[in-house]
Amino acid sequence: MLNIIGLDISVGHKKIFSDINCQFYIGLNRIVGVNDSGKTTFLSCISGIKKIDKGKINLIKDNKNHPFKLQKQVMYSIR
Repeated sequence: MLNIIGLDISVGHKKIFSDINCQFYIGLNRIVGVNDSGKTTFLSCISGIKKIDKGKINLIKDNKNHPFKLQKQVMYSIR
């Protein structure tokens, strides 16, 4: 499970997300939104490509917290 707590994301001086809390479970998960709503930015932050302003992103596997090393485990496509 991927657990996201209190996530804030900004691009430049523009705040994109504020205080996001969510969980993604093993299997297929979808992130849906209109164009330019921040889907790619959100996924880039989860995978560690972009820096978050505030919050925690934890990968929980077998009831153990693992460090934020998700680059190889988060996959997404941009079409």
